[in-house]
Amino acid sequence: MQPGRRPASGGRHHGDVSPTVAPHRDLRFLGLVALGGAVGSVLRHAVSLAAPQPGGWPLGTLVVNVVGAFALGLLLEVLAGRGPETRALRRVRLTFGTGLLGGFTTYSSLALEVERLVADGALAVALGYAAASLVVGTLAALLGVALGSRVPRSTTSRPVPARGAVSDGGSCGAVSDGGSCGAVSDGGSCGAVSDGGSCGAVSDGGDRR
Repeated sequence: MQPGRRPASGGRHHGDVSPTVAPHRDLRFLGLVALGGAVGSVLRHAVSLAAPQPGGWPLGTLVVNVVGAFALGLLLEVLAGRGPETRALRRVRLTFGTGLLGGFTTYSSLALEVERLVADGALAVALGYAAASLVVGTLAALLGVALGSRVPRSTTSRPVPARGAVSDGGSCGAVSDGGSCGAVSDGGSCGAVSDGGSCGAVSDGGDRR
């Protein structure tokens, strides 16, 4: 490494999750969860008001839990296919998964409604409602995962460095040990300050053009 050069290992790749603040303490992430949860809760309340209750079945709660299970399975499978979680992917997961779908679905209401049905003597309805919620909800989640797995997977195994980033592998306009066009490099390439030397480079081993 040339004197005065910054170590390449000190760079940060664009899109990497910041290691300085734990995610559960990041107020920006907490705000996204709160915002998504508020929207999801309003949507759930709207569905519960609009849905009928045929035969005493709390159809609104059943619908939101089944739809939410499907959507969550689909969302998480699609995000998993994008590769390692970046800060942007984490924002999507927390906003729409933990926040919106967490507020949209409600297993506390499910438990309360089952208890009320049992207390009212409608034991068969309570058992049918609980079984339908668990079985159909699980099948809906599996269907979401199956559909999510059909979405084309990301071809990148890690976040791509931005133009001008500090990198060990080299990139256009980057400070690099691997070397690339327009880079300060040990491997050397066109337009680079390089130990290996190449066209248009100020070099220890190459030609100056």
